[in-house]
Amino acid sequence: MKNNWITKLLVVVVLSLLLSNVGFALSDNIKNNIINAIESNAVVTKAKFGHDEVGGDPNYKIFWIWMPDVSGKNYNAIAEYFCPVFKVNGLSKIVVSIKKNGSYSTLGRGYCR
Repeated sequence: MKNNWITKLLVVVVLSLLLSNVGFALSDNIKNNIINAIESNAVVTKAKFGHDEVGGDPNYKIFWIWMPDVSGKNYNAIAEYFCPVFKVNGLSKIVVSIKKNGSYSTLGRGYCR
């Protein structure tokens, strides 16, 4: 009887690990789709998911987009322009941070809820 219980526990653990790996693979696929969609914009030089904690709230993830610094542009509005790309892919609570090409200087931010 004891062996049967241990076997069931091991099956549950193994299945949980397998299913969690499938979830991560799907997540990476969605992330790549988002990066490709944003980098297809002519003014975007580079795009990637960041590792910052935004405003002390670990629920928000950050996404960085690099583009040229052009005087007179509203980069906060440009950042928010990209929010639908995340929503279509089932992601929310993303902060889009527009960075100046070649640096981590922030030009603008948009909060995608």
